Amino acid sequence: MPYKHLGEDAFDDEKYLKALNYFQKAYSLGDRSSELLLNLALTYEALGNDEEAMKTFKELTLIDPDECRAYYGIGSILDERNDLKAALPYYEKAIALNPFYDRAYFFLASGYDELGDTEKAIMYYKELLNLVPDDFWGLTNLGSIYENNGLYEEAYNLFYKTYEIDAQDATSLFNMGVICGRLKRFEDAILYYKKALKLEPSPYTFLNLAVLYKDIGFLDKGLHYLTEGINENPDCGFLYYNRACFWALDLNKNHILDETLLNNALTDFQKSVNINKEFLTYGEKDEDLKLVLSHYYRS
Repeated sequence: MPYKHLGEDAFDDEKYLKALNYFQKAYSLGDRSSELLLNLALTYEALGNDEEAMKTFKELTLIDPDECRAYYGIGSILDERNDLKAALPYYEKAIALNPFYDRAYFFLASGYDELGDTEKAIMYYKELLNLVPDDFWGLTNLGSIYENNGLYEEAYNLFYKTYEIDAQDATSLFNMGVICGRLKRFEDAILYYKKALKLEPSPYTFLNLAVLYKDIGFLDKGLHYLTEGINENPDCGFLYYNRACFWALDLNKNHILDETLLNNALTDFQKSVNINKEFLTYGEKDEDLKLVLSHYYRS
């Protein structure tokens, strides 16, 4: 059996060093086919040798300038190096050669989103979803862009599709909680957040649920979920910070200083600062903590 085929079998079995040995032997015997170069580049990539992978992908573009996977490979390596501006033209070259290259559309969209070019991000996510209508992360990411831009109905439609794809996914449930809250469907939002927490005790879900309860007038329930969140995530500074704010809100309602509430707020604020000193700077600008901070600096 030719070395190239032996390498392919080893690669399929995830025996990458063995595959590399076979592919290198085929290369040393003069095989410069695009198939071999692609396999060799992918094997280097699987082994974490991005320098050799990059070199081989570039050699492949010279041997076969129409091989879209070579440009995608170069783009993905540059992407991993956080060099998005350099990566994106390679993804674009890949889809120019193969308009059905759905992964290239995905990383183009996410790359432009990260660079702040929302218009292009939306365009490429739409192209992706035209090809793969049930792409979970394409739906999720485009929904998040719409939600951030105040297009709540559009976001809801996309998030609901992810929920239909996987009703037991914590991210999907969290996003449904977010968008239902935006749409003032508070009972639905609470239900989705609670379902998400059963699957994954994320501090962000505890925070969102607590803030939602606070916003609709149930501060005690908000405190309850912040406390649960802290029990599950004891090193999460923003949960302590927000619980300090909740104690302070309760404290600020009273005309007589409640020492218990003040001490609770001071303790939580100090814990948040111990975890991340930036909370001190943030707290100095927070009107909710004005009274608490005045006592904090006295202690």
